Amino acid sequence: MEEQTVRKIILNYITDTFEGNADNLDKRFHRNAVMSGYMGDELIMATPSVFVEDIRSRPSMKANNDNYKATITHLSVKGNIAEACIYETGFFGKTNLENYFHLIKNSHGEWQIISKCFTTV
Repeated sequence: MEEQTVRKIILNYITDTFEGNADNLDKRFHRNAVMSGYMGDELIMATPSVFVEDIRSRPSMKANNDNYKATITHLSVKGNIAEACIYETGFFGKTNLENYFHLIKNSHGEWQIISKCFTTV
């Protein structure tokens, strides 16, 4: 059951990203979450708020009819922690990414993303 719950969090992350639902996307992350990775050659070390605000600041991929696709390529749950990997193509029309997530079940029993590490591929 926990694996299905974590899978749903990641699938909702994918949907929120595609549809530009920044408020929902922001809720997927723990308030102390971190985000880092490479967009091309640029190293980004930040919080998820940078990503969320980028999504908020432009028309959604859905509105742009971007050929965006995301696939969960790995998902593992061990007790109250989990990890997942997604492969995205057509991110805002042209970028392909691989994203690694760590999730934790918080003290209220809710799963949240605590870290995102990404790279363009």
